[in-house]
Amino acid sequence: MEKTRKIHNELVELINNINCDEDSKKELMDWVDKSKKNMERIELKYESVSADKSKIDQLLNKTSSDLRLALAKAEQKSQKLATILNTTPAAILVKDKDGSLNEKNIQYDAIVSKLNNPNSLLEYLEPFEQKAIKEDIVINDIDFTINSNHYRIQISPFNGQDDNYLGVVIVIVDITE
Repeated sequence: MEKTRKIHNELVELINNINCDEDSKKELMDWVDKSKKNMERIELKYESVSADKSKIDQLLNKTSSDLRLALAKAEQKSQKLATILNTTPAAILVKDKDGSLNEKNIQYDAIVSKLNNPNSLLEYLEPFEQKAIKEDIVINDIDFTINSNHYRIQISPFNGQDDNYLGVVIVIVDITE
């Protein structure tokens, strides 16, 4: 606003020094005054927008920082969970609601590698999965034998935070003695 005032004062001085009739000077002065007011309004809007932009930048930086922190924590939790899943002696398999294999741990792969037909275990479990889903129950104590290894299987419906059905979790434990 200081620049606008300075320009305004210089224009007023120039107009006062012009050799012309008073009506023309008054008309020019009115135009200069209106221009000054418009420039001041524009400068105020600019300052307001600039302040808003600064606030938005601060909020975006904070949000971005918070998101990076949350992502780092989620990645850390994911790594911990993957470590737990891959170091537990049980085989774990997660299938989504359309029946597609979603997640599995290395123990599951080890069990399936013992089968002549890798799909036979999934085919065997399919009716139990359907029952668990349909009745929304956990099915325990399903026994399965592969080449003299005995396994006990548990099938549980897997629901999300809002309690909507997401799929099934299958846990297979080697009970061979």
